[in-house]
Amino acid sequence: MLRHLDRYAGAFAASIVVVLALIGTYAEFALPYFRGGSVPEGCYFGDALIVFIACGNGIPGFVEPVLTWSWYLTWGHFWLVTFFVPLAPIFGVPVLIAWLGAIILALRWIWRTFRGGARRT
Repeated sequence: MLRHLDRYAGAFAASIVVVLALIGTYAEFALPYFRGGSVPEGCYFGDALIVFIACGNGIPGFVEPVLTWSWYLTWGHFWLVTFFVPLAPIFGVPVLIAWLGAIILALRWIWRTFRGGARRT
């Protein structure tokens, strides 16, 4: 049973790593930064004390937290841990442990999938 769980957990971890990296990278490089004036259409970066992503009324409600947490877990992790030092033990350490676990599971799944497939032929 654990063998099957490990097989599916690796595939799930690989897909999560790729999806989070893609969404976080999109947020980092495609969204504008709101510096005052008229609020941009769609989603944008804003800051009060901590940098966040906000979306306008025309965007579905689930997009804002998905973009925000994907950015926090990828590119925004550096900014949160570096500039908001109290968040380092609360946010930084668990995120690094989760990324390490997901990457290890993903690499094990990729290794088994491609190595095993090449040997069988």
